[in-house]
Amino acid sequence: MTTISNAFLTKVQLDSLETTAHLAKKIAPVLEAGDILLLRGTLGVGKTTFARDLIQAYFKDDDLLVQSPTFTLCQVYDGSLSKSSIWHFDFYRLVHSEEIFEVGYEEAQAGGIIVIEWPEKMGGYCPTTALELVFSLEREKRMVQLYSDLDKWQKVFT
Repeated sequence: MTTISNAFLTKVQLDSLETTAHLAKKIAPVLEAGDILLLRGTLGVGKTTFARDLIQAYFKDDDLLVQSPTFTLCQVYDGSLSKSSIWHFDFYRLVHSEEIFEVGYEEAQAGGIIVIEWPEKMGGYCPTTALELVFSLEREKRMVQLYSDLDKWQKVFT
């Protein structure tokens, strides 16, 4: 799978739901308006689970209902005065990359935090600066590799 960055940060085995939540809790406190996370991987490798854990960790609310945007393509979780909104996109069902503009992608770019599942469906509109998480199954174990050229993420994972 091709990534937007050659800057490999780390590889994590996601051997439990707790491990996935732990990774999300490591990333969430660092998030700020303008950040973009690209979640890549085949069906069933943990992208949506990670996104749910990340959003709950960011808002510090384990009871926050985070629904998969598979059918709506976008779910927005509104921030408060001290938190940015999170725009969670799932582009699996896109037919044409231009459809991203019909579901609020431009509005999200105006200052929210953006989490995108299936960013490869964006074609040439895919951001070139992001934290990229590549989920996979290796020998029946869930894994995630993180990539980013941004100093911010390099500091978090070194």
